[in-house]
Amino acid sequence: MPSQRVNLQLEVSFPAGLLTKRFNQPGIGNLTGISTAALVQASFYQPGKINKLSPWKVGGGFLALNALSSLTDNAEDKDLGVLGMVSFYPINSDSKVKFPLHAGLGYLFKNNTVFLVVGPGVQVNF
Repeated sequence: MPSQRVNLQLEVSFPAGLLTKRFNQPGIGNLTGISTAALVQASFYQPGKINKLSPWKVGGGFLALNALSSLTDNAEDKDLGVLGMVSFYPINSDSKVKFPLHAGLGYLFKNNTVFLVVGPGVQVNF
């Protein structure tokens, strides 16, 4: 029987403070308010180790920028996008709280532009 090499997960999160660079706007980009994300991510098991995941995850899904943010009344800041994402978990342990780093590239439907997103995360497992 072949060994399992990939672990797929559906993740729903509420990221805040993501650095978002829209390619149709000048400058570095700005920080987002509270957003909503639904992603399917694949984790890979380390070869030669039993039940140990590598610190990288790759995936894709949807991101609703500033969806839950009451701080920005400007409707221009709210947008829905599709993206591909890479996540790095610097501490690969069985702890309940982890602090991953995320980077992704996608397309925003309302602004009709490509965007880049980078930011930290907090993951709590129950």
